[in-house]
Amino acid sequence: MRLFDTSVLIDAREDDSPWHQWAKEQIAEAVSSDGAAANTVVVSEASVRAKDPAAVPALLEGFGVTLVLLPVSAAVPAARAFSVYLDRVKRLGRLAACVHRPEAAVSIPSRGLTVDLWL
Repeated sequence: MRLFDTSVLIDAREDDSPWHQWAKEQIAEAVSSDGAAANTVVVSEASVRAKDPAAVPALLEGFGVTLVLLPVSAAVPAARAFSVYLDRVKRLGRLAACVHRPEAAVSIPSRGLTVDLWL
Protein backbone atom coordinates (compact mmCIF):
# COMPACT_ATOMS: atom_id res chain seq x y z
CA MET A 1 0.00 0.00 0.00
CA ARG A 2 1.29 3.47 -0.86
CA LEU A 3 0.81 6.29 1.62
CA PHE A 4 0.26 9.53 -0.30
CA ASP A 5 1.34 13.00 0.67
CA THR A 6 -1.27 15.73 0.99
CA SER A 7 -0.06 17.64 -2.06
CA VAL A 8 -0.62 14.64 -4.36
CA LEU A 9 -4.21 14.26 -3.17
CA ILE A 10 -4.91 17.99 -3.48
CA ASP A 11 -3.43 18.01 -6.98
CA ALA A 12 -5.68 15.08 -7.92
CA ARG A 13 -8.72 16.95 -6.56
CA GLU A 14 -7.98 20.28 -8.24
CA ASP A 15 -8.64 20.24 -12.00
CA ASP A 16 -6.55 23.39 -12.53
CA SER A 17 -3.43 22.06 -10.82
CA PRO A 18 -0.44 21.66 -13.16
CA TRP A 19 0.13 18.30 -11.41
CA HIS A 20 -3.51 17.14 -11.73
CA GLN A 21 -3.05 14.45 -14.38
CA TRP A 22 0.18 13.14 -12.86
CA ALA A 23 -1.41 12.92 -9.39
CA LYS A 24 -4.46 11.07 -10.72
CA GLU A 25 -2.19 8.62 -12.55
CA GLN A 26 -0.14 7.94 -9.42
CA ILE A 27 -3.24 7.26 -7.34
CA ALA A 28 -4.83 5.09 -10.04
CA GLU A 29 -1.61 3.07 -10.39
CA ALA A 30 -1.46 2.51 -6.62
CA VAL A 31 -5.14 1.59 -6.38
CA SER A 32 -4.79 -0.94 -9.19
CA SER A 33 -1.69 -2.55 -7.69
CA ASP A 34 -0.85 -2.53 -3.99
CA GLY A 35 -3.36 0.09 -2.82
CA ALA A 36 -3.40 3.79 -1.95
CA ALA A 37 -3.67 5.24 1.53
CA ALA A 38 -3.95 8.54 3.37
CA ASN A 39 -3.66 9.07 7.09
CA THR A 40 -5.52 11.38 9.45
CA VAL A 41 -3.01 14.22 9.09
CA VAL A 42 -3.18 14.06 5.29
CA VAL A 43 -6.99 14.10 5.39
CA SER A 44 -6.97 17.13 7.70
CA GLU A 45 -4.44 19.00 5.53
CA ALA A 46 -6.39 18.18 2.36
CA SER A 47 -9.54 19.56 4.01
CA VAL A 48 -8.14 23.03 4.73
CA ARG A 49 -9.00 24.73 1.43
CA ALA A 50 -11.58 22.24 0.20
CA LYS A 51 -14.97 23.62 -0.86
CA ASP A 52 -16.61 21.12 1.48
CA PRO A 53 -14.09 19.94 4.10
CA ALA A 54 -16.49 17.38 5.55
CA ALA A 55 -16.69 15.67 2.14
CA VAL A 56 -12.93 15.13 1.80
CA PRO A 57 -12.80 11.64 3.39
CA ALA A 58 -15.56 10.41 1.07
CA LEU A 59 -13.85 12.06 -1.92
CA LEU A 60 -10.59 10.27 -1.13
CA GLU A 61 -12.37 6.96 -0.66
CA GLY A 62 -14.05 7.63 -4.03
CA PHE A 63 -10.56 7.83 -5.56
CA GLY A 64 -9.95 4.38 -4.06
CA VAL A 65 -7.76 5.72 -1.24
CA THR A 66 -7.91 3.77 2.03
CA LEU A 67 -7.99 5.98 5.12
CA VAL A 68 -5.64 4.64 7.80
CA LEU A 69 -4.50 5.48 11.29
CA LEU A 70 -0.74 5.24 11.57
CA PRO A 71 1.01 4.37 14.81
CA VAL A 72 3.55 6.70 16.39
CA SER A 73 6.21 4.17 15.37
CA ALA A 74 5.65 5.36 11.79
CA ALA A 75 7.11 8.79 12.58
CA VAL A 76 10.82 7.92 12.41
CA PRO A 77 10.71 5.97 9.11
CA ALA A 78 8.48 8.68 7.63
CA ALA A 79 10.93 11.37 8.76
CA ARG A 80 13.81 9.50 7.13
CA ALA A 81 11.89 9.17 3.88
CA PHE A 82 10.87 12.83 3.98
CA SER A 83 14.48 13.88 4.51
CA VAL A 84 15.53 11.90 1.43
CA TYR A 85 12.66 13.49 -0.50
CA LEU A 86 13.71 17.03 0.50
CA ASP A 87 17.27 16.32 -0.62
CA ARG A 88 15.96 15.03 -3.96
CA VAL A 89 13.74 18.09 -4.43
CA LYS A 90 16.78 20.34 -4.00
CA ARG A 91 18.71 18.35 -6.61
CA LEU A 92 16.04 17.30 -9.09
CA GLY A 93 12.84 19.30 -8.61
CA ARG A 94 9.51 18.17 -7.23
CA LEU A 95 8.26 15.74 -9.87
CA ALA A 96 11.57 13.90 -10.27
CA ALA A 97 11.91 13.68 -6.49
CA CYS A 98 8.78 11.57 -5.99
CA VAL A 99 10.05 8.07 -5.46
CA HIS A 100 8.93 4.87 -3.81
CA ARG A 101 10.56 4.43 -0.38
CA PRO A 102 10.05 0.71 0.38
CA GLU A 103 12.72 0.82 3.07
CA ALA A 104 10.44 3.20 4.97
CA ALA A 105 7.55 0.72 5.02
CA VAL A 106 5.50 0.78 8.20
CA SER A 107 3.67 -2.30 9.41
CA ILE A 108 0.25 -1.88 11.02
CA PRO A 109 -0.53 -5.40 12.25
CA SER A 110 -3.89 -4.49 13.78
CA ARG A 111 -5.11 -3.48 10.31
CA GLY A 112 -3.16 -6.19 8.47
CA LEU A 113 -1.35 -3.51 6.47
CA THR A 114 2.15 -2.62 5.45
CA VAL A 115 2.28 0.94 4.19
CA ASP A 116 5.04 1.97 1.80
CA LEU A 117 5.92 5.64 1.55
CA TRP A 118 5.90 7.58 -1.70
CA LEU A 119 7.27 11.07 -1.28
